[in-house]
Amino acid sequence: MKNNSRSSLIFIGPIALKGKAALGGFESANRNMIDFLERNNIEVKEKRYPDARSNILKKLSQYLLRYLNIYISCILMRKKDILCATPMNRRFIFLELIYFIIAKFKKNKIIIIMKGGRQIDDYNRFSSIYKLLYRFIIRSANLVFYEIKDYSYFEKYKSNGAKFIYLPNCSEHIHHKNNKQSHSFLYVGLINEDKGCLHAINTFKKIKNSLINAELNFVGRCSRGMQEKINQNKHLDINYLGEKSVHELKDIYAKHQFFIFLSKYYGEGQSVALTESLNYGCIPIVTIHRGNADVIGEYGIAFEDRDNFEQNSKQIINYIKTSNLHEQKEYYINHFKKNYSNDFVLKRFLDGYKILVKD
Repeated sequence: MKNNSRSSLIFIGPIALKGKAALGGFESANRNMIDFLERNNIEVKEKRYPDARSNILKKLSQYLLRYLNIYISCILMRKKDILCATPMNRRFIFLELIYFIIAKFKKNKIIIIMKGGRQIDDYNRFSSIYKLLYRFIIRSANLVFYEIKDYSYFEKYKSNGAKFIYLPNCSEHIHHKNNKQSHSFLYVGLINEDKGCLHAINTFKKIKNSLINAELNFVGRCSRGMQEKINQNKHLDINYLGEKSVHELKDIYAKHQFFIFLSKYYGEGQSVALTESLNYGCIPIVTIHRGNADVIGEYGIAFEDRDNFEQNSKQIINYIKTSNLHEQKEYYINHFKKNYSNDFVLKRFLDGYKILVKD
């Protein structure tokens, strides 16, 4: 039975359903955070954004009903409840502005989590009205957490007394048995061209000429035509494993030696899947883009030019032949634990929330 004297956290944003495959990093990160908070005895009321995978008519009706539900929930908030949002901004900013105005009018405390990688670019290129609304949202918050370090840029717009705190994506540190398959490469996430999946395939084809036992596996939701392109290369040990739940992903990460992430996606922030893979000792192969460089630490491979398949494949092959891969696997497990485990990262959120509750 719930204790009505306790504060509740009204958590608004894209949120994966418990035990289900997440649509993307927003959903996955928010699910992980909510589960962590509930394990730490915080009462969370989830207010999920609509499912973007629906057809246009269903999507419109879902948006109408979901946002009405969010607004009503904000109107019904008790004085001691705290609103926590991961706003999408851009075309959603007017819809999101309403629940911030309601919470501000009711004098409820507000936490914002800034996610994704395009917020500075969007702020600079959109209209003066957009800038005004964006600054209002930031000033409405008592506490702002941000996913990538560049977002400290927005701290100058905070209200007096508000705090800006770095909060990278993270996940549960899991003790597990690693049964790595030699020369195994993995990609997890939305499978499309912007995320570098075709670049991964083309780079891997060059690697396969030298490492005949190498394999490349994809996990996630395919954009149109991508599953066919993967299946066309099945004879080269390039495979599509489907969409997987958080539980199923654990065994998959543990079996792979490398995590390949050649994204140049405009909205890329700090990849949840890339971060999770480190917990299992996967060695990262990434592009120098957005939050990737913040994550990979001392080892791994980072490419400036993902289109240079010949040179990049040679660099990977040389890396495999000259590196102590077992030592690096252990390094990444410890690197994750010290920098990206829930207990290390989300303690910052928990501490900030508890201060707001007491104020």
